[in-house]
Amino acid sequence: ADGDEEEAFGNGADSSSVDDLYNDVQHGSMQERIVALIKLRKCPSDEVENLVETAGLLGDDSERIRSAALYLIRHDSSKLLHILQNDKDQGVRSAAIDVLAESETVDEETIQALIKAYETDAHWLVRASAAIAMGDIGKGFSQVEDSLIASLEDTKVDGIDSQHIPIIRRNAITALGFLGSIRALPALGKILESRDVSLRYRLAGALAGIRDAVSVQTLRQLCRDPNAQVAAMASSSLARLEEMGVQ
Repeated sequence: ADGDEEEAFGNGADSSSVDDLYNDVQHGSMQERIVALIKLRKCPSDEVENLVETAGLLGDDSERIRSAALYLIRHDSSKLLHILQNDKDQGVRSAAIDVLAESETVDEETIQALIKAYETDAHWLVRASAAIAMGDIGKGFSQVEDSLIASLEDTKVDGIDSQHIPIIRRNAITALGFLGSIRALPALGKILESRDVSLRYRLAGALAGIRDAVSVQTLRQLCRDPNAQVAAMASSSLARLEEMGVQ
């Protein structure tokens, strides 16, 4: 929903005075507050970080306000990590992960926090978000690959409903593709036998990012998948690898 609002109202702070936006954030309707927070993203970070602090936005009763305010503190990883580890709402914790994944610098503390969220958070949405973030910014951190690969073997996850486990596994597959993880190929290969079409489809897409002969072999098998969408994705991924000279 916030993306729609950004498109509709996202002409930036230039269209309104900063003072008016500050006033909307603190005293406006829910819609006005969200729109103002989106527009304030274009203001200097030190100014808007002060607003987040003085207006108490990270402690606001509304999940939407807390989530929208996170982008304004995108340069303060310590606060984002605190929110990830402590906010009561899964939507806010997931939003904190999304903002962390956009960081220009990645440190060990952030990576460890993402791994912890992926492995232990009580809500599937946060775990699914953490998987994608790990794929986005986790290259070069072996523990990221270890965590994602291990999770592919999990058929049960403590505290997570069985219906949501495939969502987490799908994102883990995609993340390993983002990472180009050759080490993951043995575990990924086992998904060929999965009855879950969505997992095989994600596998077919992820293998395009793993430049290895085993990926080519696996994709050739997936090209014969009984599901037409899986087979089509596999064919597309195979063509990409072959164009890069992977045989």
